[in-house]
Amino acid sequence: MDVDIPKFDDKTQENNFLRNYIGQLLEEKCLLIQERNQVQQELDDTKQDLRRVEHDFQEFQENSQLLEKELETSLEQTEKSNREIRVQYNRLQMEYEKLRDRSEQNQRLCDMKDSEITKLRDGNRDLQLRTRELEQRNDDLERALRAVSVSKGETESKLNAAIERDALLECEHEELLAMVQRLKDEKRDLAQELKIRDKDDPEFPDNDKCLSSVHGSVDSNKLMVEMETQTTVSGSPMKYSQCAESQNIPLTPSNRISGMNIVSDLLRNIGSVESKLACGRNAAREASHSGDHQNREPYRGRRVVRGTNTSPTIHGFIRA
Repeated sequence: MDVDIPKFDDKTQENNFLRNYIGQLLEEKCLLIQERNQVQQELDDTKQDLRRVEHDFQEFQENSQLLEKELETSLEQTEKSNREIRVQYNRLQMEYEKLRDRSEQNQRLCDMKDSEITKLRDGNRDLQLRTRELEQRNDDLERALRAVSVSKGETESKLNAAIERDALLECEHEELLAMVQRLKDEKRDLAQELKIRDKDDPEFPDNDKCLSSVHGSVDSNKLMVEMETQTTVSGSPMKYSQCAESQNIPLTPSNRISGMNIVSDLLRNIGSVESKLACGRNAAREASHSGDHQNREPYRGRRVVRGTNTSPTIHGFIRA
């Protein structure tokens, strides 16, 4: 260090200057020593830091090597797992393709099933409507069947009543036939007796002429003749003729007319009975026809040829 030394006048100034200068040098030396110590301390610290850093670096290297080994191991494992995952991915991709195809097939099948379900629902709705209609028709048929059963019962009762009435009319018809036969016999006997009397007594007036002359008054005397008929029905004309024969009383035209009126009234009564009997038979036939209408349904298309009633009527029997 270069120092400019001034010029001194005496030794004292020079000594003071040197003393001051030496003091400054000592101070600077102390400062340098302090700085050296600080630098040495810093160097020591730096060395320690360096050693620590080296130690850390070694640890870091060791850790890095370990980590590298671990990373390599993990990388190998990762690559292996990636290969496995790739294989699994490819397998899953194939399965996905298969499942997608199957899903598309299932979707098409579901669409077909949906259309079938729609058709089946429509068919079920139609079947429900038809079932409801059939139930309504069944209810109507049941009501009609009950009505037919009721009408059948009424028809059977009417048929039984008609059969009973027919039986009564048959009995009455047989009785009337017997009565007509008896009256025919009596009429024949009376006609023979009248012929015999006409031959025996030619002066006796003609019965036919008398009958024709009084025929106009028959209707006016109908009520009286019916009353006489009711009183004389109990006794037969044969008995009356026998009584007249026993008393030898000749028959007057009025008696003959009353007898003929009795016979005509009986014939009218027989005709009315026959008409009632025919009505009863027709009613019984209609009742049986309406009662057995359901049983004759299979035979509806057939034609039954019925012959005319060949049984002789009362009028035909009388005419004979």
